[in-house]
This record gives sequence, C-alpha cells and structure tokens, in this order.
Amino acid sequence: MGVSLRLQGLYRETLLDSEDRTAADVDDSWTEPWPDCARWLVVRGESPCTGRPELACERLGTERVDGHSTQRWRVVPTDPQRQWAAVTVWVAPELGGFILRTEEPTGLLTELTDIHLGPQPESLFQIPAGYQRVSGSPPEASGPSQ
Repeated sequence: MGVSLRLQGLYRETLLDSEDRTAADVDDSWTEPWPDCARWLVVRGESPCTGRPELACERLGTERVDGHSTQRWRVVPTDPQRQWAAVTVWVAPELGGFILRTEEPTGLLTELTDIHLGPQPESLFQIPAGYQRVSGSPPEASGPSQ
C-alpha cells in the first residue's frame, strides 16, 4: 500500500511505500508538460478538461464518495499515442474541485478519505521514522511498458 504526501505550493509529492519503507519525491503534476491525470488534485474549472486542449472529457453522472457529492468524469488524452493514460475521476465541487477518487484502466483505484479542509500541521507531511528516502520515480509514475 502506498501513501502520497502533498503540500500545496511545493510542486512535488512524496510517495511512501509501506512494503519497502521507502520515500520517493516526484514532481507535482501541474508543473509537468504532460500531467498524469491520476495525479491531479484539484479541477480548476467546469470540467477536468477546462483549459486543457490535450484532454477530452465526458461527464458520466454524479455519485457520493466518502459522504461528498461528486461529478464522475472520463478523461481521455486527445493524442492517440497517449490514450492508454485515460482515467475516470470523481470531482467534489463542494470541496473546491478536489478529485476524491481516480480509477485507471489497469484497475488501480485511488481514493481520498477523512478529508479535513484548512491549515494542516506540518508534521503530517514529514517522512515517517524508519523510512529511507530514495531517488527516481516509482514504476507506476511512468507509462506502460513497450
């Protein structure tokens, strides 16, 4: 099981691997030329595709996730060579556009739970004792193997 630590404004996240007890920093998706849709945190507009011509979105309805009303969207890259990166996202407008759940074609499901809006203690974003910082991207951060 993995955990992602994100601190707004730092433009990076730290992925914790509880099995290997490692911590790896990866670039924040908003600073990358081609974001991995599953790493988005906030939808900044009417849909996940607002202002992003490289993506096509289809609204699939509404659902509740962790007690919050969400809009369910299918997000597909318009580049035929990138369509393997299509994801389904559940966006919570009442939480400022936070994406609460993502599902990738591989079946990988990511879901935010126990959400607390507002200032958070800095200690929440520290690497836990017993974890070793490693360099490089985790395997799931890259595209499919060729």
